[in-house]
Amino acid sequence: MTERLDRYDNYKLLLIFLVVLGHLGNRYAGSGYMMGCMQFWAYLFHMPAFVFVSGLFSKKAIEENRYHIILSYVRLYMLMCFAEFCNNYLLSGEMPGHVFTFTKCTGTEWYCLGMAWWYLATFVLKKAKPALVFPVLMVRCLASGYFSQVSSFLSIQRALLFYPFFYAGYVSDARKISGFAQKKPVRILSAAVIRVSVIVVALKFESITGWRNVFRARYTYMRLAKQGFTLEYGWLYRTVAYLVSALMGLSALSLTPNVRTIFTKRGRQTLPVYFWHKMIIAFMLKAIPGLNKWVKGAMTGPKCILFRAAVTMICLIPVFNIPLRRLFYRKKKPTE
Repeated sequence: MTERLDRYDNYKLLLIFLVVLGHLGNRYAGSGYMMGCMQFWAYLFHMPAFVFVSGLFSKKAIEENRYHIILSYVRLYMLMCFAEFCNNYLLSGEMPGHVFTFTKCTGTEWYCLGMAWWYLATFVLKKAKPALVFPVLMVRCLASGYFSQVSSFLSIQRALLFYPFFYAGYVSDARKISGFAQKKPVRILSAAVIRVSVIVVALKFESITGWRNVFRARYTYMRLAKQGFTLEYGWLYRTVAYLVSALMGLSALSLTPNVRTIFTKRGRQTLPVYFWHKMIIAFMLKAIPGLNKWVKGAMTGPKCILFRAAVTMICLIPVFNIPLRRLFYRKKKPTE
């Protein structure tokens, strides 16, 4: 048990750090070539990997029919919608131009509603044979990009396209994956994959930057076609993205230390980081004079790593998890 939890907790901590990196990079888009490369590299696998791990540890809730977890994520989604709206106001100093709504997911809140969709779908499919479900699911995902009606409404587009990773996690064995990942040949190959990916992104960033929208799974094939992609090959682009994300995710997991450190326990509580990090950043930028200019200048240097690490550690302070834990707490009925 220790082996499994240590590896995956360290992995989740790495992934949530990359989430903070990506979202902060969105705010300071254009801050430098290095920032662009780091952000693009993170988008290659960090969200699919997060979804996979979420599915990996969903088994107990699904097998015990904890249907209330769907409602918990819906409530968290609604709370994040409001928080995102307030966060935009705090950063701009004026009311956001768009109308407040729960139906259109354009920010970080999409993942919470995605979790609700994924749990719901898996409750329905849990008795079906994975050998039958997975091929049908993949065909449905690859074909969905041709339907222009699928968009950000209730996060349906992204939830569908990321669901194969959640389902793959659900039907996988965490111990076996951890054991496979720590084999020496796998670790050597994983190191090569990560090294090659870094080199390719660094050298070819300007020519491949458009692929970011493919990996983010937000655009239909029609919209990608307007950015230079070929409409007829939309399914192939998506397939390549799936394969790259899976390979990168496994490689990163293989290279994740299987040791317990002072930070390992924090990897179990990544939800507070996801929920609070944008608000913490917004508050810091408003409250600390000159920080906005400093952060923008630090985006291309090692200071950006320290700033993201600081934000991540602040969000991991236990007090930030208290209100979120209440959303998932279910009072047990007294037994006779």
